[in-house]
Amino acid sequence: MICSYCGGKYSKHLERCPHCQSENPFMVEKRKAKVKHAIDKEAQEKVKDLPEKKVNKIHTIVIIVLAGLLSLLILGGGIGIAWSKYSAKVEYAIYQKHVENLENMIAQEQWDKFYEYYSDFELWDSKYEKYSQIMDVGEYSIEYIYYCYDRYVESLEDYQENDGYEVYEDSAKQYLSYTLEYAADALSSLQKYINDRAIMGNEKLLMAWEEELILFLKEKFEMTEEEIDYLRRCDSEEELQEIVNGYLERDLK
Repeated sequence: MICSYCGGKYSKHLERCPHCQSENPFMVEKRKAKVKHAIDKEAQEKVKDLPEKKVNKIHTIVIIVLAGLLSLLILGGGIGIAWSKYSAKVEYAIYQKHVENLENMIAQEQWDKFYEYYSDFELWDSKYEKYSQIMDVGEYSIEYIYYCYDRYVESLEDYQENDGYEVYEDSAKQYLSYTLEYAADALSSLQKYINDRAIMGNEKLLMAWEEELILFLKEKFEMTEEEIDYLRRCDSEEELQEIVNGYLERDLK
């Protein structure tokens, strides 16, 4: 059937529309019929062994009670449907507003504002999967890669200015490990999102970030395409440490 509120298609046996969460009117009517049938059956069981006058009297009472219950059910059902409609419309309006705001931030490349907005409103629902992919790569990988690399360069400078003091060597090794570890994770995630979960129109943005990260590795570490591909496929601590030690040995000279 087709939802009268958002236009989405879904099975008539579902309690609610999976797209906007409004109540299924078909199932509402079905529940009403079940309740009425149960009440009728219970009344018949109670009066089958009573004298006719009592039965008639009880029938009258039952009918009045049933009429009252049915009126309450209809009234309650009507209120429930009206509230469901209202709630679904409000929820959809909120969703549209969030999407509009997030898309504006993406268009203007306001990433700090984007990350803060996404986290403040806790948009973890699957409806916002496009934006969770951007959060995964943008906030938790690329930005941190740049931060760790800057700390790595600072540690190298401190090492050279302090005659190879060991604490700065350890700091450089730590930040270089973080830089390349997050780069490996980001390269792997980007490839997965672009190729395996290319949904909701974010392919171009993710591909642009992949190009940006590859250019960063080429410029800062003079990596070749083959070395970048090896880093992308790096899946063990031993392999990563081998890469880290190679660049550390080069830069500490």
